[in-house]
Amino acid sequence: MDNKKSGILLSLDEQGVIEDIMHTPESLTFKKGTPIITYVDDTAKETFYDLFEHARKHRFSFGTLLPLAGGEQDMRVTVAIVRHAGDFLFIGHFQDFETMKSLEETISLNNKQINRLRDSMKQNASPDAAAFEEISKLNSELITTRRALEQKNRSLESLNKRLEAAQRTDPLTNVPNRRAFFLDYENVTLEEPIRLVFTDFNNFKLVNDSLGHQAGDEALIHFTEEIRAILKEKDRVYRFGGDEFLIVIHADNDQFLKQLPEVGESLKEIHPSLSLAEGSAGLDAGETLSADRLRKVLAKADKNMYRSKRSYKKSPE
Repeated sequence: MDNKKSGILLSLDEQGVIEDIMHTPESLTFKKGTPIITYVDDTAKETFYDLFEHARKHRFSFGTLLPLAGGEQDMRVTVAIVRHAGDFLFIGHFQDFETMKSLEETISLNNKQINRLRDSMKQNASPDAAAFEEISKLNSELITTRRALEQKNRSLESLNKRLEAAQRTDPLTNVPNRRAFFLDYENVTLEEPIRLVFTDFNNFKLVNDSLGHQAGDEALIHFTEEIRAILKEKDRVYRFGGDEFLIVIHADNDQFLKQLPEVGESLKEIHPSLSLAEGSAGLDAGETLSADRLRKVLAKADKNMYRSKRSYKKSPE
């Protein structure tokens, strides 16, 4: 094994002083009786104290990348600290391992020690019995810690997915939002032409002012349901804010622009003064869509939509 890439396994007391050195690479020398903080770079000492305090309270702390002082260039280790009985295990790797990999390697190292002790005990049962029991207990605790971390990781992954979905979704209409549009299309190379259709309600403020925001919300929800009904599989509708929506239409939906006025007419079911303004702009197959390119095409579609809005004659109140 490349010693530079090997891990660090130390036993620390309650004050963070090194009690035992179980495994270190040749590239760094630790001394018993020395506080582990001695080996942490000045820029990261506060981070280490936080890490150690977390392990005091919660039995383990993990995932922190620490620079070590007085070693080779770029000597940074991914660290986990695990409470074991009254002491602490300091586990570090020079590669940017995930904590789970650090624990796996430590468990593997302990298993090798257990096997060596078991072989030794077959020849002489008494001298190594206590060490065998202690390392076996330690490995059991590490395995329990690994399982707890696996569960925490699964919970965090699930939470991150829910948060990501929430950040991409309009909570009222349950359609993607403006942020989702840029995430979906920025730096994408189009395989077929698409058309960006901006829509906006005429007299939406009148509805909110006269009937209340609940009626306005009903109009927004009604619109998204009607639009979804005429979209093809690859098409998308995004709520950009207020009563503005962006609809992405692919080449196979050549009926959409003919059906859109019917959706606008259906808004009168909510309030007779409501109607729809729309404007669009196209993008060609083969284009790679930078953020700047998307903004320019959106501006063109928006301009066309407001041209439609200006030409609209307000319905009598």
